[in-house]
Parts: sequence; structure tokens; C-alpha cells
Amino acid sequence: MTPDEANFYMGDLYVNMIPLHSGGSIQQDILIDILTLDDNDGNLNNGSPNYFEIAAGFAVHGFDAPELSGLDFGFPNGTPSVISPFDGVDFAMNVSGLSLQPVPNTGTLYIARSNGTVETIAMPQVANSQYLLSFSDIECDEAVGYYFSAEATTGDVFYWPGGQTSVPTPNARFSGIGATGETIAFEDDFQTDTGWTVSGAAVDGQWDRGVPVGCDRGDPPSDADGSGICFLTDNSSASNCNSDVDDGQTILTSPTLDASAPGSVISYSRWFNNVAGASPNQDTMLVQVSGDGGLSWVGLEVVGPVAEADGGWYQKEFLVSTYVPNSTNFRIRFIAQDTGEGSVVEAAVDGVRLLATECIDDGPSCPGDVDANGSVDFSDLVSLLSAWGSSCTGCPEDVDGSGTVEFSDLVGLLSAFGPCP
Repeated sequence: MTPDEANFYMGDLYVNMIPLHSGGSIQQDILIDILTLDDNDGNLNNGSPNYFEIAAGFAVHGFDAPELSGLDFGFPNGTPSVISPFDGVDFAMNVSGLSLQPVPNTGTLYIARSNGTVETIAMPQVANSQYLLSFSDIECDEAVGYYFSAEATTGDVFYWPGGQTSVPTPNARFSGIGATGETIAFEDDFQTDTGWTVSGAAVDGQWDRGVPVGCDRGDPPSDADGSGICFLTDNSSASNCNSDVDDGQTILTSPTLDASAPGSVISYSRWFNNVAGASPNQDTMLVQVSGDGGLSWVGLEVVGPVAEADGGWYQKEFLVSTYVPNSTNFRIRFIAQDTGEGSVVEAAVDGVRLLATECIDDGPSCPGDVDANGSVDFSDLVSLLSAWGSSCTGCPEDVDGSGTVEFSDLVGLLSAFGPCP
């Protein structure tokens, strides 16, 4: 970049940053603002297009830029939220270097159980910095959190999500549930008004439903699910986009939902940013649920004040019964708040879904393998004859799936006699 190009670029950044500040002093959060405006992927852990040039300029004046994550994590198969207790799920992870280089054979999966324990599983390396692990050690309707790590050649350990070294970021993890499938009991992309209510005593920045105006001031440039519309705090470009939450709470509360199914799961995408202003990284976003229509509330998440608090859409999923009893009077609410000294607080919510999970074992690997030992043999024949004439829809003795153990099942078993394919 030539000096003229640099002057033009930095001038543009400063103009866009002016609405974020008042007064004449230079503070550390101004550096964060400039890096955020320079960023092009919503993730400052991997820097920004001109990170090193901006960091070097501020270093001359005694300001240190936030440390970059040394390693980058990619998941070719995604990060699944449904994990089959019977067939498992493949966790594929690629690790690449950013400011550092990864050490081979250090990929690790962590499973955080609901009882507070964390299981550590070494991931087999199948190619250069590529890992693959099939995980099925989970019970039906068991909710787990999971995250990953790898080591750099410096000896530092990097975790994802979070990008932090030494220790994983609290609550920065993916969510999963033991199930074979799911049905949607409620789904809201906010294209229409389905009965959400807004309350709270914040002076400014109340929740608003609409297409994001994209002020580039900590607010999301677009919605999460691609429908175009979401709920976000004060969706306005007025007053030079001074549209964040000010002096209090704004509360977005769902209508009453039916979460009576034992495997009910609440899922949503959320956005939270509080890295700018006079008191950055001090405020939090609260997510709470109720099983009695809103008479009482239980905490589901505390977002921030640092982890997952610099923007970006995060998809979350939780088993309802872990927090409140299953009922037809379930509600969820999102609280964005600006407390203490003023800071730029922006929040958004999208893609809210209430899922009813199912956990069905498909039975033996081949018809007639009643005891699922990998072969249709004499023990299977004995079991079928013992169940002869009974009605047992879904039982392995009902080879043809008719609902009754009868002659056609015997014929099917004898036709498959021998090792399963």
C-alpha cells in the first residue's frame, strides 16, 4: 500500500469512526473500532486485511492491538447439533496456520457433559492437519457442549470456538443433543409478527423487527438465516447511526410455545457486540427461559462481556428440560442492556426454532439379525419363534415390518441366514 493509498484508507476509517466517540482524548477502544471497521469477516481473532499496518501505527503511540489467534479451525462437515447415539456422527476438522503453525497429531475434541465433566478425546489425524473422529458415546436426549483444540509449534494451545490460548473460553462451545432426528414444533424467521413483545426501561435502543440497516457500528449487516429480517436493537440510521442500547434494558419476549415433548430443544441465532464506547467489554446479553408462561425465569445464557461479544452470528441449541420442566407454557426472552458507563451495545436475534427430537434405534444392521450380532443365525431363529404370533411393531423379530411376527417373517429370516452384508 502506497503512502497516498494509506492516507486515503485511514481517512475513510476515521470518518466512519467519528460517530462512535466524543471528546478529544485517544483511548484503547479507538484501536478496536478501527480494526472492526477494517475487518471483512466478523472475526478479529484472525486479524483484518490491514491488521499489521494498523497495529504498527498504534504501537508507536503505546497502544497494543489485540493478539491474533495463531491457528485457524475449519469444519468441512459443519458442527452438527444432532448426534445419533446409535450411528454416531463424524467430526471432521482442518487446522491451518495464521500467525503460527500447527503441530501434527494434536487435534482434540472436548465433550462437556450436563453433569459438569469434560471428556477429552484425541482426534486421529487422517492427512496433514486434517482430523476425523466418529463420536457416538451419548445418550438419547442428552445435551452436550463440545469444542476443539490444537497445539502450535510454540507450545501454545488454541481452542475453538473462542480462539483463546491456555484455557478454553467459558461457554464458547457448540451445542449438541443425542437424537436420530427432529421435528419442528415452532419456527420463526421474523417475516411476520408472531406475537413477540418488547419491554424494558432502556432510554434508547429498544428491540425492533426489520431488515438490518447496516450502520457498521457493532450492529449486524444482515440477518442470520437469509430471510432478510430479524429482531435487532434500534434498527435506525438516524443521528449518525447512534442507535445502540442506552441506559437500561430492552427485553424481547416470545409468545407462549408448546415444549411439552420430552426431547424439546430451543434453537436460535444471536448477535452481541459491546467492544466500543466509553466502557467496552463490560455489558452482557442475557437469555432466559420460562416453563410457566413467564411467571418465573431461569438463566439460559450470559453472553459476554468478552466471549462472543464482538459481533458475529452464533447459533445455539439447548435441551429445554435441562432448565425448566417440559410444558405447553414455554417462553424465551433476550435481554440487551447498557449498564454503568455508556458503551456501544448492539444485539440481534434470528431463526428461533423449537424442535422436538426423536431417538429411534433402527435395529439390526440387516433384516433377521434379531440380536444385532452381525449374523442371522440360530439364536435369531429361536428369538423369532419365541415371539411367534405377537404384535410388536418395530421389534426386530418383525422382519417384514407388518406389525405381527408370522410366517413371512420366518421366510425373511431364513432367506437372510448367514453373515450380514
